[in-house]
Amino acid sequence: MELGETIRQYRQARKLTQERLAELSNMSINFLSQIERGEITDVGIEKLANIAQALDINLADLFEPERDKLNQTTPLPQIQTLVQQLQNLDSQTADRLAGYFSDIVSLYARQNKKTINKPL
Repeated sequence: MELGETIRQYRQARKLTQERLAELSNMSINFLSQIERGEITDVGIEKLANIAQALDINLADLFEPERDKLNQTTPLPQIQTLVQQLQNLDSQTADRLAGYFSDIVSLYARQNKKTINKPL
């Protein structure tokens, strides 16, 4: 499967429009559209990393897609907003805040005896 087709399948599986994925990936909708159509195949690693992050997948998944990940649901809008806000911060601050959030979710889960799946 070609890179553009893989991106399109992940995007559609998450019910994202090209416009929303472009916004989350910090690129123009025209550029993303050209990638999906296979008109642009030489995409920089930074842009691919932004796309992968916006799709909530590993960068490697763009080259070796996992079928079960294509069927995942779209993250809640609140999660997408948090991710977007973290992307606007420097790496150290984003890591610190992500750690705090993880701690809060773990504490909430323990108090409510819920199981929270942690990322691999």
